[in-house]
Amino acid sequence: MSEAQPDSDGSIPLSLTRDEAVVLFEFLARTLDDENGERLREAAQHDGELWGLTRLLGYLDRTLSEPFLPDYQARVEAARQRLVEKCGPWPWDESKA
Repeated sequence: MSEAQPDSDGSIPLSLTRDEAVVLFEFLARTLDDENGERLREAAQHDGELWGLTRLLGYLDRTLSEPFLPDYQARVEAARQRLVEKCGPWPWDESKA
């Protein structure tokens, strides 16, 4: 497996499925925007981690059209379900991989 090489500006490419992107967007929007990051602050070891997540949220916000669709919540639920069907319930059990 080859590592992603940084672009000339130091950024790296990121590849997500649409389901992963929609679910991440919903989670980050809810926890960073709606709750001002308070629950994530408890899990973060450094403010830089929160800023990294905020940048990811901004990227997803610019990339996805789903948050602006009238059936957004249904799409989020469907994406969540497809991920669980594909990956299994959490916590991930490496012995089943």
